Amino acid sequence: MGKKWDNSGIAYNKDMWAECLRVLKPGGHLLSFSGTRTYHRMAVAIEDAGFEVRDMIEWVYGNGMSKGNVWNKGKKERVND
Repeated sequence: MGKKWDNSGIAYNKDMWAECLRVLKPGGHLLSFSGTRTYHRMAVAIEDAGFEVRDMIEWVYGNGMSKGNVWNKGKKERVND
């Protein structure tokens, strides 16, 4: 989005994730969050730092209904019997 905080690159910094791994208790888990377009860069940095990526939870969302999508276009309304 071009904001100052958006250009720090901290999510892609392998050294920052290595420090997280260092202070994490044995058997602990890491939960990180990234945008849909850049999650892969963060995941690679986390792997490069020494974490084992086992599963990924994705939040898939839409941006609303498009103007071209019209519900019930050309359909007749059903009447209950």
